[in-house]
Amino acid sequence: MMSNAAKGAWWMIAAAAALTAMAICIRYLPAYSVLLMIFLRNVINLFLMAPSLFRQGKAVFQTECLSTHALRNAFLYSGNVAWFFGVTKIALADVASLQFTSPLFTAIIAAAFLGERIGGHRLVAILVGFAGALIIIRPGIIPVNIGTLSILLAAFLYSCAHVVTKRLSDTESGSTVVFYMSVTILVYSAIPAFFVWQTPTW
Repeated sequence: MMSNAAKGAWWMIAAAAALTAMAICIRYLPAYSVLLMIFLRNVINLFLMAPSLFRQGKAVFQTECLSTHALRNAFLYSGNVAWFFGVTKIALADVASLQFTSPLFTAIIAAAFLGERIGGHRLVAILVGFAGALIIIRPGIIPVNIGTLSILLAAFLYSCAHVVTKRLSDTESGSTVVFYMSVTILVYSAIPAFFVWQTPTW
């Protein structure tokens, strides 16, 4: 049987693949504001998730951690804004490479705030990942692109969200976390989207 750590690793890989596919879609929609795209993405997300969530009954709505959910989803929404913006500014190959710095940030943040130990193999992975990011960014050799900084900021914010998610998982079900993510980020994204609204066309 696959361990929880292995399952988590595979889910991280799947998430990275999904982000890459979404990045391709973003590049095909240059006429729309990233703020609008984030809002519409969350509308679709909530619509798709609703049947599964509501089948689970009232338990999915029950939480004593509203402020923690709000914090987690603030990190996620801010990360979305930075990531969507960065995707419009740099090559998708660089986006795909730089977003893999997120697990490195996660390991460091988890060690600082959750007390997780960074073993030798994790330390080596962090150093190798950091070296890889430097190869892509090449500071001092070429000007640092704002898109590159945006993707790195997104990776950091997503890592903050991952650490908060781990804390939430001690008391909250996965369905509850997903429900509050869908609703909260929809609210966060609705206000900025209002000011840049343009009706999507086919």
